[in-house]
Amino acid sequence: MNNYYLFLTITFMAALTPGPAVLLAIRNGAMYGLKVALAGILGNISAVFVLAMLSIIGVGLLLASSNSILFWLKIVGGGYLIYLGVRSCNSRSNTTAVVAATKITPDINGYKLFGEAFMVGISNPKALLFFTALFPQFVDPAKSTISSLLPLALGCSLCSCICLIFYASISSRLSSHIQNSKIHYWFNRVIGGTFILFGIMLLINSFKLP
Repeated sequence: MNNYYLFLTITFMAALTPGPAVLLAIRNGAMYGLKVALAGILGNISAVFVLAMLSIIGVGLLLASSNSILFWLKIVGGGYLIYLGVRSCNSRSNTTAVVAATKITPDINGYKLFGEAFMVGISNPKALLFFTALFPQFVDPAKSTISSLLPLALGCSLCSCICLIFYASISSRLSSHIQNSKIHYWFNRVIGGTFILFGIMLLINSFKLP
């Protein structure tokens, strides 16, 4: 049990570290409110659970040993982050583009945010390799059944959920200030520029494979 608490602590600290998923939760919380942002958070933790389960069954080891698969996964992930960044930078700066915390407009709905966050999460090879490196430290090879490893995957999802809700809830309190057109304009561009930076870094890193 003590080992499991250590596992959760490590996973929680990793989830708390700012990255594309955190950035997306901050954007959604500030722009659409916590209630709407929860759809995106659900999409991300679903991706975390899938990646955790994939690493449990050994796909992470396959990626670690296959430069070709890892290369293309990084290309797709980097390209998608750049796409999100460009879209954010090109969004309208007037106040009608800002969604109230409890309202979903035709342009923004839960399914769209879920799919967007799931894509950001599932296209992150670093998460899969992180799980692949972490799980063996807390797994007994003699008891490595799916039922015994499932709590690890659920723990990863729970830690990610808590951290993303934390970030989204804080940013949602700023939503009334962001309705100012000038703040909204620069908020979109800072978030978009950061997404683009993450994407470029992932693309550059893809060409550093041995």
